[in-house]
Formats: sequence, C-alpha cells, structure tokens
Amino acid sequence: MFTYLSSLLAFSFPILAFGVTDFHPEEPCNRVGGQCIRLDQCSIPVPKEYLNLCPEQQDQGAECCHGRIRNEFRCEKLQGACFGAESNCRQVKQAIDCPSGQICCPLV
Repeated sequence: MFTYLSSLLAFSFPILAFGVTDFHPEEPCNRVGGQCIRLDQCSIPVPKEYLNLCPEQQDQGAECCHGRIRNEFRCEKLQGACFGAESNCRQVKQAIDCPSGQICCPLV
C-alpha cells in the first residue's frame, strides 16, 4: 500500500506543483513553430490564426502557443538539458529540476 501511495504521489507531484499539462506535438502547430499547450499557460496572447492548430487535443484545452509556458520549470520543456555546474553556458534559471551539482543549459 505504501509503495502504491508513494508512486501515486511521485507521479502527481509535477502536475500539482507546476500546474502544467503535457500535450504531444501536432503537425499543424509544429509547421508554424509553436507548441501545443493550454491557452492559459501561454505567456503571450495567441493570435486567431494560431487557434485550432492542435486539433487532436483541442477538446482537452490545447492551443498553439509561440511564447514560453507559464509555470513551467522543467529543463527539457524549456528547450534545455542538465549539465555539470562547471559548464560554460547561459543558465536557464527558470528550470529547477536538474540534479544537484548540475544546471540547465539551453540547447541551441
């Protein structure tokens, strides 16, 4: 029972703590350089021409965003990767999920 509850808590923690819903990429949105996220999580207003570009997930609230994701703190989702703290990179300070002794560096 304890293992089940700990697994459930570990799985739910990112959703509860960060409030971000993960959507898979969709071709119409990818073609215009966006990413499918909840409309209220997009850091900039979404122009009308970008609405409805995530049709497979639209019923779950996904829309095509060109801004950053609000309340996103995962390095990978911020287009970065975790490297040793001695790395000479411009750190993505918003990311907080890299292991101790590592920082999030943008992948260019």
